[in-house]
Amino acid sequence: PALTPPANGALSPTGVNSYNTEAIFTCNQGYELEGASSVRCQANSTWSGTVPNCTVVQCPALSPPANGALSPTGVNSYNTEVIFTCNQGYELEGASSVRCQANRTWSSPVPTCTGMHSFFMYLITFNALDQHLFMISAVQCPALTPPANGALSPTGVNSYNDEVMFTCNQGYEMEGASSVRCQANRTWSGPVPTC
Repeated sequence: PALTPPANGALSPTGVNSYNTEAIFTCNQGYELEGASSVRCQANSTWSGTVPNCTVVQCPALSPPANGALSPTGVNSYNTEVIFTCNQGYELEGASSVRCQANRTWSSPVPTCTGMHSFFMYLITFNALDQHLFMISAVQCPALTPPANGALSPTGVNSYNDEVMFTCNQGYEMEGASSVRCQANRTWSGPVPTC
């Protein structure tokens, strides 16, 4: 009987099904063969084996950096992207995102989050000698909502210089910037992307 190639794979040569011909299976980049790589047509008009499967390559599970987070969690299949962020008061050192490669490795090592000097940590003393009042408040940007079919990380941050990273669910592609930063004028550096 005629053979069909595995999903996410190929069959070579195509259209062979005469006695003693061999069919060879391969998988697309990022997929690996599960089963025999070839079958042969036998005298009893059956193949010597079954069509194998092509399964997606998996990279090792990632852990978030100390004093940081990663998003999305639990994804480690071929070509998926993971984005790292640091908690407030920490700065990212290294790549802000990594991608699972066909050779089962991530494109870069997990970054680190190092403490940074905060310009909010100064004590200001003021003596009011008249009846005027003043108020000091931290610059805050409007709260962000994640894009449809996506996520943002970290959640609940909107103070000056905070950075928010966006990711799209598997099967969706991002259109727009993958991160925005809260600016001194109380606006984000760009719009929320779409997935």
